[in-house]
Amino acid sequence: MRQLIDHWEAGEFAPALSHLHPDVVVVNQVSGRGFEGRGGVRRFIGDWEDSFSEWSLSVDELLDCSESRHLVVGRVASTGKKTGGRLDRPLGLLFGMQDGLIVRIDAFVNRIDEAYAAAGLDR
Repeated sequence: MRQLIDHWEAGEFAPALSHLHPDVVVVNQVSGRGFEGRGGVRRFIGDWEDSFSEWSLSVDELLDCSESRHLVVGRVASTGKKTGGRLDRPLGLLFGMQDGLIVRIDAFVNRIDEAYAAAGLDR
């Protein structure tokens, strides 16, 4: 998981796909939209890259919730391709792990309290 975060902090999506279980599920908890499998993650990445000319991820905390769940708390900043508008939002990523691979990522943009609650942690 840390390797995936390192790739994302460097602004690299694609090299990190090898860290994902083939049946990985990624869920945007704000929209409720989900992506399944590595192909779904590729579609998510394509949507993201079509929407934003720049983006960055910074990590403030990495918390172990259990042996198989980890919460990453930080910020995501992006610049819209069409509007040029800049967004900077708090982000919580709850990772589920199995056999050293990521099997689930729940993304909580601008909803850090919900991320902590989903992880079973107090903020």
